[in-house]
Amino acid sequence: MNDAQERLKFWRPWKLSQFELLQGTSVTNPCCQQFAQSYVIGTIQSGRGILQYRDTKQELTRGAFYVIEPGEAWSCQAEALTFSHVLVEPTFLQHLAAEMVGDEKPWSRESGPGLHDTTLSLFFEHLFARFAVSTSRLEQQDLLLQGVSQLLLSRSFDRGAADLRGGGSVIQRVKDYLAEHYAEDVSLETLASMAHLSEFHLARLFRYVVGLPPHAYQIQVRLWHARKLLAQDFSVSYVAHETGFFDQTHFAKQFKRHVGITPGAYRKTARFY
Repeated sequence: MNDAQERLKFWRPWKLSQFELLQGTSVTNPCCQQFAQSYVIGTIQSGRGILQYRDTKQELTRGAFYVIEPGEAWSCQAEALTFSHVLVEPTFLQHLAAEMVGDEKPWSRESGPGLHDTTLSLFFEHLFARFAVSTSRLEQQDLLLQGVSQLLLSRSFDRGAADLRGGGSVIQRVKDYLAEHYAEDVSLETLASMAHLSEFHLARLFRYVVGLPPHAYQIQVRLWHARKLLAQDFSVSYVAHETGFFDQTHFAKQFKRHVGITPGAYRKTARFY
């Protein structure tokens, strides 16, 4: 395996067929033409490069953000380039675009690849950082859907909060389900199906009503149960397993982040109350 191949990593998060992720680290290569079979959403972490697409050239430096549509030829000349790509199945993104903005092709044929959107660039960097550690299937699905949705809205328009009103009873059913199945590996498809909504609309409505995305709410419910178990003097490893966290390290990190102290420290104090 040559050096360039060793610096590329492809994977699919939780076997989600609509998405494939690619990370390249310090990649240097000549200008090589490629043909996109899927939507390519890219962001640059370091290095330099030149992206050529639709008769336009975009300089790639840290923070650059770009979108390449399927069925298009493109090339990139890279020099020690570290980048992240989210590859999205065309039919999935087109269906989502039709639902959000009423148009399966929200971008004009004449538009170039660059967005120069710092918010989107930082969000996709955050997405890859979260995927590098242990995260639940629900969180991975929610992050991917958030990212693609923000991208679509950045190039089109938002129909506003009017479409989201009146969803309190629907979201209450979803919250009740998450509360009852807090330790399970719940998927966004399951929640959307029980709410009779698309995955996109469910995620958006949940955030609008609750103030948190579904995966973040699930973590809060898990931590609430974890605190009760720790107060009963169960071991940290047992509590992590019983409340559905990926492993003890993931549990400890989430607990410290949200509660303010480690699970072990909480166990020592709370059990005396």
